[in-house]
Amino acid sequence: MALTQITAGGLADDSVDSDAYVNTSIDAAHLASGVAHGWKRLTSANADDDTEIDLETGIGATYDIYMIQGFKIKPVGNNATFKCRLKIDGSYKTDSSYSINVAIRDGTSTSYVAVASTTYDYIHVSGSATGSGSVETLEFWLYFYNPTATNTRKGIHGRTLQQYSGGGLRAGYPSGFYNDSAAALTGVRFLFSGGNIDSGHFALYGLVS
Repeated sequence: MALTQITAGGLADDSVDSDAYVNTSIDAAHLASGVAHGWKRLTSANADDDTEIDLETGIGATYDIYMIQGFKIKPVGNNATFKCRLKIDGSYKTDSSYSINVAIRDGTSTSYVAVASTTYDYIHVSGSATGSGSVETLEFWLYFYNPTATNTRKGIHGRTLQQYSGGGLRAGYPSGFYNDSAAALTGVRFLFSGGNIDSGHFALYGLVS
C-alpha cells in the first residue's frame, strides 16, 4: 500500500473538505475527523490527603455519554468504603434518596454477593472496604448519560477492581441513581466513608460520537 503524503507547506486553516484524498495531499477536515472521535478528557485531579474529590468541569450538553476513571486510590485509614454523591439541581445531594445496587465477587469465588437499598445517602462505588496497604488499591470506571435532561433521574453505573495484600482481588459492579429529582446533573463527588483520600488519580471524559 502506498503511503499518503502531506505536501510541503502544511494545510490552510480554512481548507475545504473535498471528501476524498487528492493525489498525495489530505485536507484539514479529514485530519480533524480522524482525531475528533472517541473519548476526550475534560478534567482530572490527583488526590493528596483530600477530604473529597469533585469532578465538574465539562459536564453539560456537549456530550451525551461521560466516563470517570479512577486508579491507585487509597484511604488514609484502613478499610474504608469508597462512595460518591451527585450534584443535582446545583447542590451535592446528601439525603437518603439514592437507590443503589452493587454486585461483588471475590477472586476466589464464582458467586456474587450484593448490597442494595433505596434509602442510601450515597452511591456505593467500591464493592467492599478499601485497604491502605502498600500493594492494596482501588480502580474504577463509571458512566453516566445525558446529564442535562430534566425528565429522567440521574445515576451512574460501572465496574471496580480492588487488590488486597496477599494477592487477593475483588470485582464490583456498582450502580445507583438519585430518585428525588430529575434536574440536571453537574458534578460527581468522591469520598471515603471514614478518613481522607490518601492518593489516587481521577479523570472525567466525554464521548464524541
